[in-house]
Amino acid sequence: MDLINGSIEEALQVMEREMKAMWDTGKIVKYIENDKDFVKTIMYALHYELRRFQTEVDVIIGEA
Repeated sequence: MDLINGSIEEALQVMEREMKAMWDTGKIVKYIENDKDFVKTIMYALHYELRRFQTEVDVIIGEA
């Protein structure tokens, strides 16, 4: 991605792919254990973008 000329949407797509890869590989565990702000950010994103994550990113999110 071109950081100078790229769009916000492109940046979000890259971040979403990287985040999904972290979940798929299990690398997310070390961040969840050590970074409370990261967890807050994920929770806010899931709350506000639930439908988008389920349809576009192909992540199933359950509610407990």
